[in-house]
Amino acid sequence: MGRFNSIWYRLDVIADNPNYPIDLDEEWPLPAGRWLRFGPTSKCWHTIAHRLQFSKRNTALRLANVSRETMLIESLPIGTKQLNVEARRWILRKIYDLASEYFSLTLQGKVRSSLLLIDAFLPEPKSVSLSPIKENLHLGGVCMALVNEHYLKLKAGYLFPEISRRIQAFTDADPGVEIIRLGIGDVTQPLPPAVIDSFHQAVSEMGKPETFRGYGPEQGYQFLIDLILANDYEARSVHLESDEIFVSDGSKCDSGNIQEIFAVDNIIAVADPAYPVYVDTNVMAGRTGKADAQGRYHGLYYMPCTEANEFLPELPDRKVDIIYLCFPNNPTGVVAKPQVLKAWVDYALENQATILFDGAYEAYITEEHIPHSIYEIPGAKECAIEFRSFSKTAGFTGTRCAYTVVPKGLVAQTASGEPVSINQLWNRRHTTKFNGVSYPVQVAAASVYSDAGKAQVRQLIRYYMENAGIIRETLTAAGFTVYGGVNAPYIWMKTSSGMSSWEFFDQLLAEAHVVGTPGSGFGPSGEGYFRLSAFGSREKTEEAVERIRNRISP
Repeated sequence: MGRFNSIWYRLDVIADNPNYPIDLDEEWPLPAGRWLRFGPTSKCWHTIAHRLQFSKRNTALRLANVSRETMLIESLPIGTKQLNVEARRWILRKIYDLASEYFSLTLQGKVRSSLLLIDAFLPEPKSVSLSPIKENLHLGGVCMALVNEHYLKLKAGYLFPEISRRIQAFTDADPGVEIIRLGIGDVTQPLPPAVIDSFHQAVSEMGKPETFRGYGPEQGYQFLIDLILANDYEARSVHLESDEIFVSDGSKCDSGNIQEIFAVDNIIAVADPAYPVYVDTNVMAGRTGKADAQGRYHGLYYMPCTEANEFLPELPDRKVDIIYLCFPNNPTGVVAKPQVLKAWVDYALENQATILFDGAYEAYITEEHIPHSIYEIPGAKECAIEFRSFSKTAGFTGTRCAYTVVPKGLVAQTASGEPVSINQLWNRRHTTKFNGVSYPVQVAAASVYSDAGKAQVRQLIRYYMENAGIIRETLTAAGFTVYGGVNAPYIWMKTSSGMSSWEFFDQLLAEAHVVGTPGSGFGPSGEGYFRLSAFGSREKTEEAVERIRNRISP
């Protein structure tokens, strides 16, 4: 592109200011190479941050909405004639008005687009003498790199770092207090012995020339993929192929990264409350507007999960494109029966939508009739991606291993309607941005499927589910309203006396010295609820619920 001059215009100031210098000696359109940038700073017009180029080929001023097809909103013939000041100022105002209207419609979800193009022909001012304009105008020089402003829409802090900040502030003020943490869903019991033995063996292999391994296949070693297919799917009569499994370092990463392969103008449906990664990564990608006072982002389709619908999201009343589902659910602990999942699969197939199914807690399902995989539902392989993890199943939160299933029958389309394999796109993304999970970690994960590993993992899960039972039964007996804890390691409880979620967090920390997770951190419909995790030790879990029972009123 070569060198160019950057001009920061605030169009409403320029268009309305009669003293703004517009040179009548210069013809419109201008020669190629001129650039106009709408600024991201608070002092500039912040609704557009796209870089725009002047071109000799253009003979009209147009504002176009580009999504699945190009729609011309307005066209104004200019040609190469000189225009008087009033005409040029009117054109500037027209650009501003049309763009403002467009941006407003985008935020309301009435225009399905994420890209705004404006071909404009504006002269570069030779001088600016008015101080009100100076603060909104920068001429010449080199502009700073621009940030991704979508990150600025995010709330001040991610949920769990905010919890850590409050705990630190409390302990700094009273360092002698013993705090029991039932908040973040991190495991506390050590890795199963079978996992440790395999880990040691694989590390030893890395120390010998004849068994050393460098880069492995990005998608995962075949020995682990074969075990995944046989134990997690074939055992449930689900038939998948090796190249539909992608081993990774965590389902959090995968469920956050998967959105990269989908267009930014897709309509996203999320349960409310939900794991924060689903929402935040779509905000970062630019699929939303700003959050309202309740924390809902404009442009997302929220599916409230409340007592009234037994915390199960209801089918959308309109077409959506991407649907996030999590069962067993984090944070509510509810599960989906076969007929519930079938309704979602039917909706996705009918509406050509894609389901992103988070099954990270499937190993905690205790009731026999509950599906462990969405692929147990006919048709799901044509509409769903599934995320699985060894983190909560076998204690790999610090070891990091998971996998994602992307069936080859799953297809999306380009803006022009051409079909594209999602499996191929994800493989391209995965192999470009990820070098694979280490060999020792994959050997350790494979040991989970050994006879000894299976028995030890069942014992580990039973331990945590007994904790869940202790929390659920004790708090219920104390008069609290409690959900979950039967097919998931999470308990979803109502706060005391109509308190907000964060007020209850602060009370629990100050009076019982117990930490949980505020329900509002998972979404607006989580307000007035609180999540407790069963991943603590038995001793600490029992002590924590006794403190709550004795010190906190329902």
